[in-house]
Amino acid sequence: MTDRASVRQKADTLFDVYLMMGESRTLEKLHAICTDAGMGHSYSLSTLKAYSQRFNWQQRIQDATERAQAQKSIEHAAVVQEMNDRQSRLGTAAQSLAMGGFQQAAKNITQLTPRDSGYLADVGVKLERLARGEATMRQDVAVQMVAPIVQNIVVLFQEINAIPDPDRRLREFGMGADRILEEAMGPLE
Repeated sequence: MTDRASVRQKADTLFDVYLMMGESRTLEKLHAICTDAGMGHSYSLSTLKAYSQRFNWQQRIQDATERAQAQKSIEHAAVVQEMNDRQSRLGTAAQSLAMGGFQQAAKNITQLTPRDSGYLADVGVKLERLARGEATMRQDVAVQMVAPIVQNIVVLFQEINAIPDPDRRLREFGMGADRILEEAMGPLE
């Protein structure tokens, strides 16, 4: 092995130890570890600093941290997706049970009471909506429905403000607002 390869191998070994030290790592602490652990060779603090600069330890740590964070994000997204899928299946199953309960209640079969069936239906609907990223509470549903209307009204208002004639501006705003409301709620009577 050449001297360069030997130096690189030593520096990489030291870097691995340095990286595993975590966020509280310092070259001084690495020096203490090397000295206390008896790594077969004593590395001076100035040698560690030189290795750190020469072999871009700070950039390598940042790259390793970013890779770890990206991997953690990917794993988290997979876990969330699995959870959403599982909750969606549970919600659908709960709704099926509730439907069976309703059918049983209609036939006077008393395994599930109407109250139990209603509860399962409610829980099932909430689980399914939650898993699909939809609102689960009445207030949230209202906000979810009203938000696009408000956004479209704001856009309309901004467009209408460019019209210099106030009477025309008022007419255009009224017709535009009616159009937005009809698109959201159906024809106005």
